[in-house]
Amino acid sequence: MSISLGKYIIKGNKLIGSNTLIKRLQVLQKKAVRALVGARYNANTSPIFRRLKILRISDLIDLEQAKLSYKFVHNELPPGISMLFLPNAFNHRYNTRAIRNPRVAKHKTSIIHKSFLIKSPTIWSDLPLIIKSATTVKALKNRFTKHKIASY
Repeated sequence: MSISLGKYIIKGNKLIGSNTLIKRLQVLQKKAVRALVGARYNANTSPIFRRLKILRISDLIDLEQAKLSYKFVHNELPPGISMLFLPNAFNHRYNTRAIRNPRVAKHKTSIIHKSFLIKSPTIWSDLPLIIKSATTVKALKNRFTKHKIASY
């Protein structure tokens, strides 16, 4: 799989949210990293990902979601997409640290639960402050990557 194809699949997942596709890609990615280092077919891949400094497919999707929330918080999204998110300011009028953070909308269906409108704010709220305080998208990506790889 080429790098550009991977980016399209990951960016497309923001809208589709296909768990079947993600699971297939995870299996293929694990096979690929095992082949890269000549590991056995059933070797644990966590140390391999850590050594190669490669993010898992699921973490790449989470990174894209975090970048989306980062752009919302810093007013870098196009107006049409930005209107889909609500900031925490709509909950109350107090000036808190999280007033510009995207708010997780109330939902009743599982299809909406899987959408980027719910996943992106949820992932953003779970990130450590050191990652959220990045000044650029590139810095966010680097901090996120280091944080995830350290957890493998």
